[in-house]
Amino acid sequence: MSTIHDRLREIRERSGLSVRGFAQALQERCGYRVSHGSVSGYENGRTVPAEYAAAVTRAFALNPQWLLLGEGSAIAIPPSAESEAFQEIASVVDRFRPAPSGVETDLQLFFELSPLLFAIEADGHLIRVNGAWGEVLGYQEDELVREPVRSFVHPDDPCCTDELRARSVEAEGETLSRRSRFRHADGGYRWLAWNCRAVGERIYAVAADVTNEVEAEESLEETVESLGQVVDQCPHGIVIQREGEVLFSNPAARSLLAGDPTGTLEEDAWRRVLPPELRSRPGAVPPPIPSEVPFRPVAIPIPSPEGGELTVDVAAVPVLFGGEEAVQIVIRPPGAPGPQAGP
Repeated sequence: MSTIHDRLREIRERSGLSVRGFAQALQERCGYRVSHGSVSGYENGRTVPAEYAAAVTRAFALNPQWLLLGEGSAIAIPPSAESEAFQEIASVVDRFRPAPSGVETDLQLFFELSPLLFAIEADGHLIRVNGAWGEVLGYQEDELVREPVRSFVHPDDPCCTDELRARSVEAEGETLSRRSRFRHADGGYRWLAWNCRAVGERIYAVAADVTNEVEAEESLEETVESLGQVVDQCPHGIVIQREGEVLFSNPAARSLLAGDPTGTLEEDAWRRVLPPELRSRPGAVPPPIPSEVPFRPVAIPIPSPEGGELTVDVAAVPVLFGGEEAVQIVIRPPGAPGPQAGP
């Protein structure tokens, strides 16, 4: 026994139209917009909305009882009876559409109530979305299914579905995670974090709006970059070390301790700021400095052919670097601004 899905396919094949041509015919004949992906879905088992059945009936002059129930013949509807036919279609669809139950009901509720953006993609188009798309991006469902997914994604960003399609069979069952900017209905863009998986000819996707998080990250990166510029231009030498290993040094420190602000600082070079009695001790660090005396004078060997010594003010304080304890050494050369050294 044929189903409504079989009869929809029969109508299209009898008319000699491709899936895309059928979708275009619906728009041209009765103003009903639908993607070719949805047309294919309705022919292959997807629940058929009453509006779609009404549009097909009108566009191809069909008997609604035949289309919906397989009763009678696919006779043409007299134009004078069109309005009555549409009312009958809606009534029949509501009466015979099976109500979801059990697991299907649960999944449908989760799909519709989730604040996450759920979508199914086929042939480059979204064929099903939940209500969160409208709340987050301001689109109606028909607007999202009308254009290819790629047309909504920022030109400079990756598109999960494109990448999965390109990888074809190798991507089957693999979850792909990406961030990309998705065009809002107002013309702006929102950052979405995607998880996508290909199953057969379809791609199932879940996305979350992470615009605020991305903007916070960008702001933090700008702050870190600005602080980095300040540290690089600071006249004080700054060295961060852990158990003798240099983790960070700024140009002023490399110039004072190694004679080359653009070079690297050897692991033992920072020992120049230690008192002479500690310089030869492995793992030695400057002894604790009382909080009321943040700096103390230390004579360090000058890394130059002439040699000699230079008296600098040094402070050593515990810090966290990369989430672990370390020691930050601040070296103030003569003439640099700052508090006076302690006795």
